[in-house]
Amino acid sequence: MDARFIEAFYRSLMESVNDSMMPMEPSDFQKEHLTMYADINYKLDFRLSSFKRVGKLLEIMHKKGVIDYSEVKGVDHKLITRVFRTNEEFKNYVPKFSLRKLKKQQAVQVESEAAALGYPKIHIEEVYEPTKHLINVLTAVKDHTL
Repeated sequence: MDARFIEAFYRSLMESVNDSMMPMEPSDFQKEHLTMYADINYKLDFRLSSFKRVGKLLEIMHKKGVIDYSEVKGVDHKLITRVFRTNEEFKNYVPKFSLRKLKKQQAVQVESEAAALGYPKIHIEEVYEPTKHLINVLTAVKDHTL
């Protein structure tokens, strides 16, 4: 189990994390980068690993000298502030599992299905959730009871 976390950690640093993204919140790293590198049939779940949480994995990698995981001035918790890409363990890492980027694969599948049906691409950046008052107005307009 832990080997898959290590694999996903290194692959995410190599393939999706740029130095311009630093400093990075541990939760953002987990949601946007680490969880992308899981096998289709295997989901990364920290509760089932010996790490139990992302912070412990980051602490171990900090001790190995792969990343700098420390508190930044003005922030009361630790952030990933730097990736040491010249670290020997990082440079010499060879992937052991066939992990895929889940989000990209799912996006490609949806896009190919839409293209096959002749639909245009739609990119949603922001979603608005109407208030209960607006819902009542829209329902009344729909029912023509205004």
